[in-house]
Order: sequence, then structure tokens, then C-alpha cells
Amino acid sequence: MFDSLEYKSKINLENAVETFKKNVVDGEFKVNEDKNGFFNYILRKGNAVYYGESYDTKKSCLSSIESVKKFAETAVNVPMYDDIIESSKLEFTAPTKYRPNSSGKFEIRKTEDDMFAFSLFANNGQLLFDSLDYKTKANATNAVETFRKNVYSGTFSIVKDKNNFFKYILRSGNMAYYGESYDTRQSAENSVESVLRFAQNAVIAAAKEDDAKAKTAAKAPAKTPAKAPAKTTKK
Repeated sequence: MFDSLEYKSKINLENAVETFKKNVVDGEFKVNEDKNGFFNYILRKGNAVYYGESYDTKKSCLSSIESVKKFAETAVNVPMYDDIIESSKLEFTAPTKYRPNSSGKFEIRKTEDDMFAFSLFANNGQLLFDSLDYKTKANATNAVETFRKNVYSGTFSIVKDKNNFFKYILRSGNMAYYGESYDTRQSAENSVESVLRFAQNAVIAAAKEDDAKAKTAAKAPAKTPAKAPAKTTKK
């Protein structure tokens, strides 16, 4: 139902478990569908963000949310041993040699919840990364520059979830970015290389639908203020 990031110490991990339990109760779940038609939940509480597993159907994803809510609060911590754990993290080294491309773009859009998010696209329109939501357009714009910086200062890893989907995770300090889900490991690795190629020089643009709305608003004729009714003087 949920697989966490890594922690440096056991005490940090145990504290993270308790924080997760509280955030399941107090946080907000949202179902996300990626470009390949896979579904996963995102749980947010303040600055804490948790990504669920990927599923073939929205129904399965919603069922996972209900299971997390049902079991998380009363679940007990069971010690695990390294020799019996099959880690979801695969050995992967991000390419150090790649040809930068200046034709990519970051697209900032307004979401259905009146918030803002950004996406990174390759020159052929392929979606390489889709961000979380931000309260303002300025916050989303700042997040683009933070992401751009972290692409080259952070560390990429490839993970395989319980449903055999692959994705990359980019970590830099306390920041973690999750890529799209893919059927094959090679596709996830190719996506990492594309992010490295396009992020550096990608321009920031508004989403097409936002441009259309702006143009429509600009072309709309100005409303003529209504005239106040003439005052009548009683004789």
C-alpha cells in the first residue's frame, strides 16, 4: 500500500512511521493519473508528501487509499532484517555524458483546484516530469528553478513497485521528485537521461489552455458601465 523513502537511522525511520500514521488521519489524499494511464495516490499534509504504488485502474487506487486509512493507525512495527528484504531500489547510475537540448520546456498550468503545477516536456512533447500542486503561480515558478537545480545536484534512482512498474526518484537533500510509471526499466532509465538533457535549458511557458484564456480575455470588449437612473425631483 505504501513504500517509504530511505532514512539514515532506525530512530528516524520509526519517527517517520508515527508521522505517517498521523498524516493519514489528518492529511488529504488525491488520485493522480500519469501520462501512461497508471494511477497512484498522493497524500499531503503540510510539507509532507507521500506517493502510493501505481495501479492499472483508478478503482484499485481508491481501494488502496481506503486500505491505508483502515490499517495505518493500528498497524504495528515489525522489525525486518536486511537478508530477507527484497529492496525495490535497483542498481542504477545516471548517465554523466549526454547532449544538452535547448528545445524542451517547463509548462505551468492552473489545476482544477485553482492551484498551480508544472510539467517538463521534451522537444517531441513527451512528458518527463509532473509536479505537485502549488498555491500560487509564483510558487510554481520558483519550484521549477529548484527542480532544475536539483536535477544536476541530486541523485537519481530507479525503483520497481509491487505491481512491477518502474519509475525514477530524484533526491536532493530533503526534496524528492517522482517520475512517471513505466512498464519497463529501460523506459524509466531513458526518462532520466531525457530529464538531464532537457531540464537545464528548458524555457518556462504557460499551458496552452491558459494562453487561450488570456487571449480570449484580451479580445473581450470592455463592458460599458450602466448609467445610473436620472433622479426625479418632487415638486
